[in-house]
Order: sequence, then structure tokens, then C-alpha cells
Amino acid sequence: MFTKNINFSNFKFKSNLSKKKNLLKKINNKNIFIEFPLLKSLTKEYQMGYDRSLIKSLKNYKKINLIGMGGSILGTQAIYDFFKHRIKKNFNFFDNLQAKKFVSSNEKKINILVSKSGNTLETISNFNILKQKEKKNKNIFITEKKISFLTTLAKKLKIEVIEHKNFIGGRYSVLSEVGMLPAELMGLNEKKFKNFNQLIKNKNFVNSLIENVLAINHFVFNKKTNSIILNYDEKSDSFFRWYQQLTAESLGKKGKGILPLISTMPKDNHSLLQLYLDGPKNNFFTFFSVSEKNSPKINNSNLNSNFSHLKNKNLYKILVSQKKATENVFNKKKIPFRSFNVHNRNEETMTRKPEKQTIPNLYYINGSNEMLDPTATERTSDYLWSEQSKGVGHFAKYAEERVAESNTENLLVQLAMENSSKLNKPIDRRAIDDVAKEINNEIDNKEVKRTYDTPSKGVLWGWEVSTYVWTKAIATGTFLMLSFYSLFFGSIDNSIEINGMLISLIFMAITGGLLVMDLDRPDRFLYVLLRPQWKSWLVRGAYIITAFGGIVSLKLIDTMFELGMGFLWYVGAIFSILGAIYTAFLFAQARARDLWQSKWTSAFHMLIHAIMAGTIVIIFIDKSSLNMFSDILMWCIIINLIIITKEIFFPHHTTDIDQTITLMTKGYYARYFWTGIIIGNLIPFLMLLIFPDTIICLIAGSLVMLGILLTELVRIRTPQMIPLS
Repeated sequence: MFTKNINFSNFKFKSNLSKKKNLLKKINNKNIFIEFPLLKSLTKEYQMGYDRSLIKSLKNYKKINLIGMGGSILGTQAIYDFFKHRIKKNFNFFDNLQAKKFVSSNEKKINILVSKSGNTLETISNFNILKQKEKKNKNIFITEKKISFLTTLAKKLKIEVIEHKNFIGGRYSVLSEVGMLPAELMGLNEKKFKNFNQLIKNKNFVNSLIENVLAINHFVFNKKTNSIILNYDEKSDSFFRWYQQLTAESLGKKGKGILPLISTMPKDNHSLLQLYLDGPKNNFFTFFSVSEKNSPKINNSNLNSNFSHLKNKNLYKILVSQKKATENVFNKKKIPFRSFNVHNRNEETMTRKPEKQTIPNLYYINGSNEMLDPTATERTSDYLWSEQSKGVGHFAKYAEERVAESNTENLLVQLAMENSSKLNKPIDRRAIDDVAKEINNEIDNKEVKRTYDTPSKGVLWGWEVSTYVWTKAIATGTFLMLSFYSLFFGSIDNSIEINGMLISLIFMAITGGLLVMDLDRPDRFLYVLLRPQWKSWLVRGAYIITAFGGIVSLKLIDTMFELGMGFLWYVGAIFSILGAIYTAFLFAQARARDLWQSKWTSAFHMLIHAIMAGTIVIIFIDKSSLNMFSDILMWCIIINLIIITKEIFFPHHTTDIDQTITLMTKGYYARYFWTGIIIGNLIPFLMLLIFPDTIICLIAGSLVMLGILLTELVRIRTPQMIPLS
């Protein structure tokens, strides 16, 4: 269960390059699925041994009994407990010989029995008693298709058998039929659990995984053989019981191994913490927590002055504070630990969704040069850095300029955000200046050690991108409004149509120019069209705007020469909408930026901007339609403000979005954002509402255009200011 927020502290060792290369070679092996067939079950392509009709036939059962031992049931129970808040059905797990669990009822249930060998004594005993008590239950066996007690019994009782593949070990079986059949009955998406293909293609993830393995290997070599989980999430207790089995059975061989221990926190702060801090130094630790949005809140009226710091806090915030405090103590005592925080309870979380497409957030304290210098930089002096000088990817040729930019303002803003979030204060210019002074003082006093974070490449999608989103909105919106008027209210004066389409073409041409400017290699723009990668929305968008430009040109010719191609209004309207919204899907492919992942919301937002821009153009070129289009503009402003309000004030599912919103509304870019809201939305709305004459409408329209530009600038720029790790 990996997340984007993993901190490693005091993991001190000297990297073994040969071991690192060996592990990397094994992972990158082209025949990995042949040599390790188990891995097939971790991919979306793995074919389950049951079909969809079985799931449909079982969907009306509200109660399910899971019967198994060890790996046959631990992983499934981990899934159930982790997602219990989403699951409407009742699952009962028979994972030991416990007589008190055998309570009969008249309600029909499903018994899912799992035993790889088909001869597990405890599993067979539990099923025998259940069969006696509830004879009408539906029974399903998951076992190897070989002669065993279960296959013989299934034949006798005509019980359906689903094959437990012989190449899948019991403790690794949760993503096969063993765990995924129950997961689907829980209402979860089986396909979403499986991201192995993505993971092994992700170099940063693989490198991070190898570093973690080598660190633990180092601990074991140095007699630190106790892996202690400090679990701050009660819903993950079952997950760590599964982890215990995975670790103990996989590594406990030939007189060696790691002892996995689970500590329930913060309860164990009051019983075991003393031992962890001052006892034998044969442990390494893992802190684990999960974000809880709906945690119970403290009743302020029952607090006295001694506990005023608890006011307006919920249990999750208190839990996190305790976790951070304990981490700080571990840090001071130089006790090695990892710290995980999971932001979302979803299927991808259970197998580590590579949402950032980057290595986790790494902080090494007192680490070796090998750990602290992952890019083999030639820089030798002590300094703080979080950038890379070698350009890769987008804007590679401007890397030095971008890094210079990032090393000043961008990085300072990021650090100021972290400080302000800890103190629960807004970010202003003073906060940024304070960070700069603090860093300079530390450098002067030689207190700074070289550290590294995921390389920040600066704001790579700059003014070109935000401007072309704006010009594209004008181009597509203008034609869309012309189509709307023509299709619903009859024909417009030819001169107005011609002027509108000329404006649409001009702004689409500017959009195309800005798009080409934004490419790493403008000279290779034609490759986008001639050598398309259809999975990329950059390619799809290029074809959409090219088609749109062609349609507008044809319609312009049709209008000028009265050729009677009225159907182009319909086709053009469709491509206007596609042209207006495709950028939302392009942004969503940048998986590292959480704010952009709500692609349909972003798409609707961009469509509203296009309608607003198009409406303003029509008002400028056709004063006779002022009343109707000013009303449309007012309604669009209202909708636009509702979308923005939802984005600012409603809860979000990741901390990165929260940080982005903070940066938009209270940080460095707040002045642009609020200018766009007030001058570009609120004031024009009041002007149109109170003084709906021609001059006022034109002024209001101009302000709205400015508002669209500013808000798009902020929404595109600020997510890039958030660190990738």
C-alpha cells in the first residue's frame, strides 16, 4: 500500500550498486511473466476463473460467509475492513476455530470456501458445522482442480468449484479469484485493484522500491530484525495481519527472517512506547495513517482553558498530531522509520495507484552521500536544493531558465505553504520572505545538508498555455453562439455571420500558433498530425481544432456564396464544444496534478467560459441581440461562480488539491484569482443587472474576458507549484 506521501527517516546505509543493478535487471526482465506467472494475477489482463453471470446471480445475497485460513482469507478481510463504510452487504469471516461464530439464521447466505490444497483441516471443519446449521446456503469452493477432500465433496454435493491456479501462492492470491470474487460481491471494481503493468513501467517507482528493499536488507544485516507497524487506522488492522503473514512466511526461512509486529496507536503510546524509544535497538518502524473526512468532532462547550487547543478539532486531526509528535521524537532519537499516509480509501490505494508518476516524497536525515545524491550531481558545496539542472521532458531546452525561476520564487512559495499549513495561517509576501531569510541563515551557519525531493521543473506550462485556452474559448464560443442563434432563432444578417466566423478563425489561428510555441520542438508539430499517438489528448485536440477550423472556413464560404450548407451549423456546434473542452482531458493526463483530475468538471467549466466569450463577441458585433445575449451572459456568470465556489469551499479528496486551492485563494496568486472573480465576474454581473444599456454591456463584456484570462492563468499555473512528491 504505497502512497505519494512516504517519508523515510534515519534509513542510513551505503548503497550496493551491484545489488541495485541485480534487482533492476530482474524487474525489467522481458520474460518476467513467464518466469513468475504469479504476476499475471496482478494485471488487468488476467482472466478470472468465473464469468460475469455468476456475479449477477449472486448480487441479491445480502450476507456472505468467507471460510479460509491464512492467505486464503486475510487479504479479503483486509479489503472488507478497509472499505467497510462503502459496503452494504454483511460479510462474516471464519478464519479460526471459534464456536461462538456459528449462529444460525433463516436468511439465505453464500458460503465461499477457500483452500488452495483442498485439505485444510480448520477450513473443512468450519464448513462442516456451517453446512449442518444452515443447509439452504449457496456454496462455492475455490480450490485447486486436483483430487482433494474439497473437490471430492463438491462432486458429491454438486457444489460449484472455481479454480485456484496452482502457480498462485495462498498469501499472494488476493488479486486472483480468491479475493476478487468477494470484492465484486462487495460492490468494488475488480479491475481498479490492478496496476502492476503501470508500476513496473514507472522507473521512479521501481527505483524507490529498490531503495526501500536495500534499506531493509541493510537493517537485517545489522541485526534490526523487528519490523514494527505503528498503525493509526483501526480499519487497517486486517491489512496488517495480512502483512504479517506475507512477511513471516516469505522471509522466515533458513534461520533468517523479519519479525512483523503490529502496534495499535495511539493506544500503545501508553504501554509500549517506552520500550520502542529506550529499549533494544533491533527495530525499524513504519507509521501508517489514513485520512478521515468525517471524523467525529470535539464538543467545544465541554472544554476548559487547559484544553482549548482541542477546539474545532476532530478525532482525525488529533490522531495526526499525535502521529507527527511521535515521529519527531523518533527522529530526535535517530530511530529508523517510514511514514505512510493514505489520502483516499479506493481500490487503487490498495495496490498503490501511481498517481504522481514519481517516486514518493523522500526525506533522509543524516543519510549517506549515495542516498542524498541520487542524480550523481557534481555539485559539492552544502546547500539546499529541490530542482534539477538537466532538462527533461517539457521545455527541456529552457531547463536552466526554468530552474533559475524555480530556485527563487517557486521553491520559496512551496516552502512557505508548508510552514503556513503547519501554523494554520494564510500565505502572504511576508511568509515567503521569512522562508528566504531562514534558508540564508541556515546556509550562513552551515546547518543545511544536501537533500533531495522529486525534481521540480518549475512552471512548465506558462503563459502560452493559459493564453491559448483563452483564445480557444473565444474561437469556439463565437461559432457556438452563432450556431445557437441560427438553429433556434433563425438566420442572422450575413455580415454579422461573416464577422463572427472571421473572429473565430483569427482566434483559432492564434490558438494554433500558441500551441506550436508551447511544444518542446515546434519544428516537429506536423508529427502530431502525421505520426499520431491516439492515446494522447494533445493529438486528439490537434485534430479537433484542425477539423473545427476547416468547418468554420467551409461555413464562411457557404455564407459568402449562399451555397445552402446549413448542416454545417450542426457539425460546427459539435466541434465547437469538443474544441472548448478537450484541454480538460489533456490536463487530466498530467497525473501528477490532482486539481486537473476532475476532468468533467473542468470540461464543463471550460465550456461555460467558451459560451461567455462567444456571447461577448456576439454582443460586440450585433447590438440588436444585446438583450438576449446579455441575459445568457448573466446566467453563465452565475454558473461560473457556482463552479468556482464549489471548487474553493467544498471538501477535496487529496491534500494536493487543498494546497492548490490555498495557493489560489490565499497565496502568491491570490491577487490574480480574486481580481478575476471580482472584476471579471461580480462587477460585470451587477453592471448587467442594474445598467443593461449598450455601453455598459460592452464594458462588462470586456471585464468578463479579462476575468476568464486571469482565472485560467491561475488554474493552470498554481497546480504546477505543488511539489511532485
